[in-house]
Amino acid sequence: MITGNKIYLSIETNGLDLDKFEIIEVAVLKIDKLSNKHLFHRLIKPLTPLSSSVEQVTGLSNAVLNQQKTFEQIKNEMINFIDNQEIVLHNQSFVLAFLNKQLGNPITNNVVDLMKIFNTKFPNESATLDFITTKLNLKIDTGFTSSLNEVFLLPRIYEKLNEI
Repeated sequence: MITGNKIYLSIETNGLDLDKFEIIEVAVLKIDKLSNKHLFHRLIKPLTPLSSSVEQVTGLSNAVLNQQKTFEQIKNEMINFIDNQEIVLHNQSFVLAFLNKQLGNPITNNVVDLMKIFNTKFPNESATLDFITTKLNLKIDTGFTSSLNEVFLLPRIYEKLNEI
C-alpha cells in the first residue's frame, strides 16, 4: 500500500528533441495519505503547430490545442498543485528535461523514476511503459489522452514494483 502524499506526473510533447519541441499536455495525479485523489490536467497550446504525424501519434489536434492556454499561462497553477511533494514518474531524464526547460527553474522535489526501479528489478528487460504494463499485467484503456492514461497507471505500477 502506498503511504504518504504522492504526486504522479506525466507529460506529452510534440517531439523528442528538447531543443525543438515542447510540452503539449500535462497530467498530475495527487494521492494523499488517506487515498484521496486530485487531478490537475491541462492541454497546452504549443508555440508552433503540430505536424500531422504528431497529431496521429498523440491523438491531439491543432484545432483543440490552439484553444488552450500556453505553458507559461498554466505553469504557476501546476507548480502550486505539485508543491514540494514527492513526484513519481516514468523516464525522469526525459520528463524533467522538458519541465525544467519550460519552467525556467529545475524541479527540486524528490523524484522516483519507475523506469529506474524497473531496470533494477528486471535488468535485462525493456523499460518502456508499454513493456512495463504488459510485464506487470496492468492495463488501462479509458479512451483518454496518453498522459491521462499514464498518470492513472503510474500508482498501480509503483505499487506492483514495490511488491516485487
